[in-house]
Amino acid sequence: AGAGPADPALARLSPREREILPLLCRGLSNAQIGWELGISEKTVRNHLSHLYDKLGLHSRAAAIAFAHASGLHD
Repeated sequence: AGAGPADPALARLSPREREILPLLCRGLSNAQIGWELGISEKTVRNHLSHLYDKLGLHSRAAAIAFAHASGLHD
């Protein structure tokens, strides 16, 4: 599916989910993302689960590919 800067899928993501995507692209673990954002690792996992569901993704790699295609990477 053609993700791009105007991809309507982005509108479904919460601000926190959009904040997590670039951190995934940097290769950070869930624990590292939690530390960066001041939230628990479990909360990061919950956000990622919601993000995957909203975007119809099934893996971290797919989320990273989506972020790059959407211009949400660092």
